[in-house]
Amino acid sequence: MGAEIRVSRVYDGPSPGDGTRVLVDRPGPREALARLRALAAERRVTPLTATKDLRISQAAVLADILGGATS
Repeated sequence: MGAEIRVSRVYDGPSPGDGTRVLVDRPGPREALARLRALAAERRVTPLTATKDLRISQAAVLADILGGATS
């Protein structure tokens, strides 16, 4: 697989290790799954969410699909 996948809240400031940050809180975010997979194959990707509990967010689901998550 590609680079590391992290999950973060959109309200948390960016950190140097985030890589490309992608807001995924919108209807049908998996429509962009192919694009996210391509990004994750090349570099670190951090799906962002406004959800308070990262474990039950769309971002966590997408990170799992993309190959794992660290928060």
